[in-house]
Amino acid sequence: MQEQGTHSGVPCAEDIAPQRDTSFRAFAQEVEESLNGFAKSKGYTTDGAERGNHLLAFCESLGISRHHSVAEAIYKLTEHLKTPRRVLLVKACGWMFLEWRRTLNP
Repeated sequence: MQEQGTHSGVPCAEDIAPQRDTSFRAFAQEVEESLNGFAKSKGYTTDGAERGNHLLAFCESLGISRHHSVAEAIYKLTEHLKTPRRVLLVKACGWMFLEWRRTLNP
């Protein structure tokens, strides 16, 4: 007897969930969307993370931007270890992007 939704015991195409894009490009896009959306929603910028980040400029003027970025990333990763959530990884990577970018123009 055949199982429902199968043909000769093999799952039908309709029963198989579509594969998610697991490429680095998809990951980077998710980080970029998070950065831009978060910066705008918090009022740090009207242009996204690439330009005019008021909070980042303020932290840089105090000389604490590096420490803040690294601390935020560590915090997000620690929270992820306690309760795994993809959004925490994305946010940690966003903070690391800001730190990476800072190293290009010390």
